[in-house]
Amino acid sequence: MEWYDFLILAVMVGGYFLYRKFQYKKEGIINTLKHKHNTLKHEDKDLNRKEETALKILQEKGYSLQEVRPVSAFNVTVNGKSKPFNHQARFAVEKEGKSYLVAMKKTQSSPLNSASLRKDLLLDYLMFQPAGIFLYDGEKKSVQEVSFSFEFTSMAKKESRYLKAALIVLIVAGGVYLLVTF
Repeated sequence: MEWYDFLILAVMVGGYFLYRKFQYKKEGIINTLKHKHNTLKHEDKDLNRKEETALKILQEKGYSLQEVRPVSAFNVTVNGKSKPFNHQARFAVEKEGKSYLVAMKKTQSSPLNSASLRKDLLLDYLMFQPAGIFLYDGEKKSVQEVSFSFEFTSMAKKESRYLKAALIVLIVAGGVYLLVTF
């Protein structure tokens, strides 16, 4: 094999890993793995009574406690001055390698269609990028799964599509080239 064969092989492998990274990011798995690596698990004793009840319901459905009080750090920059902040959630559970946040319904009068609850859930979703969010209703002793989907028509999404298509073309072209040269 010549040196350029190795170069083409490296481009193919790199393209494959970039493509998989986009797929994993779409599912929120990368963020979950980073989050698991950077944090320590806590004991059940850190949960309050309502949270313990929600955890028991989820454990009956096959979920296990991943982390209590997960924190996501972010910076806000205004006029070139950056200020760090932390956003904290109640607790996270996992099942089949996917991470889910658990949120508590504040009052009986806060239905899922209330703006403040939607904003809180959306902020949790954007900060942690879980596979979903479980909303626990203490009054009904029930758990609802909430997930978000977005339809962006921005240039970034179009560029992402073009990049994915280019990566697939590179992988296929490299594979064809290697098959032809051998």
